[in-house]
Amino acid sequence: MLTLTWIKAERGAFGHALALKRSKRKNPMDAAHMSYLVLVIGGMAAFGLTLFTVSRIAK
Repeated sequence: MLTLTWIKAERGAFGHALALKRSKRKNPMDAAHMSYLVLVIGGMAAFGLTLFTVSRIAK
């Protein structure tokens, strides 16, 4: 379940990178910032999901 979320996050980051590469404005900082933001959000989501599943199992 966690790996699925991680794969989804990775795919999301990859999709964002592709979309930014396709976009007309070529700003490397913006692309790097966007992928980093997506990675951080994905990591937070995975962490939250882990905490949730652990708390469910603990019960």
